[in-house]
Amino acid sequence: MISESIITPQQFGAKADYNFTTKQGTDDSQAFIDAIAAAISAGYQEVYVPAGNYLVTKEINLGGEGRTTREGVRLRGANWNKSQIIFKATNDDDVCISFRGSPGTHTSKALSNICINAHADTMYKGIGLLMNNVCFGHVDEFLIVNMMVGIRIQNSGAPGHFTEFNYFKNGRLFRNAINIQFYRIGGDPSFHGNNFENIQNQVMPNGGIGVQVNGESGVCYLYNQYWQMQFFGGTGCIAIDLINCNTDYNGGKLTGEANLIFRSDGSSRWDFHGPFNSISSFSFDCPNESTKTGGRFVFENLTSLLNTPIANNANRLPENSRFLPFVPNFADRNGNGIFPTIFHIKSSDIESLGLATYNQPGNSFYFGHIAYNSGITDFIPTFWFDHDGSRVTTVAKSYNLNLDSSPSNAGTGYVFSDTALRPKQDNSVDLGSSTRHFKDGFFSGQVIVGNDPVATMGLGAVKRDDVGEVGQMKIDVASQTLFVCVAKNTWKKVALTDI
Repeated sequence: MISESIITPQQFGAKADYNFTTKQGTDDSQAFIDAIAAAISAGYQEVYVPAGNYLVTKEINLGGEGRTTREGVRLRGANWNKSQIIFKATNDDDVCISFRGSPGTHTSKALSNICINAHADTMYKGIGLLMNNVCFGHVDEFLIVNMMVGIRIQNSGAPGHFTEFNYFKNGRLFRNAINIQFYRIGGDPSFHGNNFENIQNQVMPNGGIGVQVNGESGVCYLYNQYWQMQFFGGTGCIAIDLINCNTDYNGGKLTGEANLIFRSDGSSRWDFHGPFNSISSFSFDCPNESTKTGGRFVFENLTSLLNTPIANNANRLPENSRFLPFVPNFADRNGNGIFPTIFHIKSSDIESLGLATYNQPGNSFYFGHIAYNSGITDFIPTFWFDHDGSRVTTVAKSYNLNLDSSPSNAGTGYVFSDTALRPKQDNSVDLGSSTRHFKDGFFSGQVIVGNDPVATMGLGAVKRDDVGEVGQMKIDVASQTLFVCVAKNTWKKVALTDI
């Protein structure tokens, strides 16, 4: 029978006696370092941290002091609020707990049920947790408070170094100057698959940052990540700050409460396959907005182009029109209606698609185009249906109604223009039929069959040189006289007699 050996910092002299009132306590740094060394010697077991307040002034490297190896230990506390490490940093970049590894393979380093808190004399100094060139590290049930950086996910050193597939679950980042930072000071651009699940990101007011991506030495490329994160803001709170950032295929769900700002430099992109929803106000700070794309920030349900008007050069849209990505979801929609929307109509043997817009003048169903190398704000409507079905508008001077699948310049159908209605091809379609007649027809000019005008009958007397077309006729009932136009503007007459 093999019994599990429990290794604790107390076995190496830790006192866990820091007093928040006096701001004094025993420096337990070396006890943690020695406990980790013992756990490594014992075959990479975990180090258990009993409840207590531990003053630390040196880096706690879970792979062993001064080492950058794949293997390491789990540091596990009794409770994410009660097993507290109080870090007294000297410099801004001093590290409390680190995962320093070799990239490209999994690690045994992990952190759980731990609180990292800044010493009262060094508030907003130091890095709570550093993930540097390490993959598959696990961090769960954690609380990080009042640091310069709560969690730094970092690529550094030579090409081929990257930090990927690390997992953060059930944690709270509380009012660090920067709660989460992706940081590149060397290495590769890749930050693949770093995932966050059930993370509360409480941003420090007046300039604090929830998530920062900072490509100091080159672009940071965040891709294939899943985020489930709740932001809590306030005055001057920046939810996401982009500096030299590119993204692809990140997704999940982000929510917000209290005021939040999304900020980007002029070269970064944030593409997120999932919504950002907030019960409070939010804004975008993108001085050099990307109008040729969906915006610097793109979520499933909104973009940073929210307040950028559509160009509307042809004045075909309502004044000051803006766009939003459309999500056909009824949840949390306007209490006065769910317009606009797309929905499924179902009945017996019926499977149909419905589209609805707001039942007020000016609302329509718009169809149009965007030119090559242009963005959504350059959308130009080409035809639209009024909301009440009263009007179909096209901006084309001529358009075809095709009655087959032939190209527009061939086949059967009709051509509508601003001056004529005609068949696409000569002698190809009928107007009415032997059993389906038009009721009345009204014309201001001639009716021609083949090349011959059809005689038309009008009322009234005419003179020889009155205006007229060949074949046109008029009858003067009073004088019982029939007038016939025999040449342009040339008339003759005949008296009518009884039969």
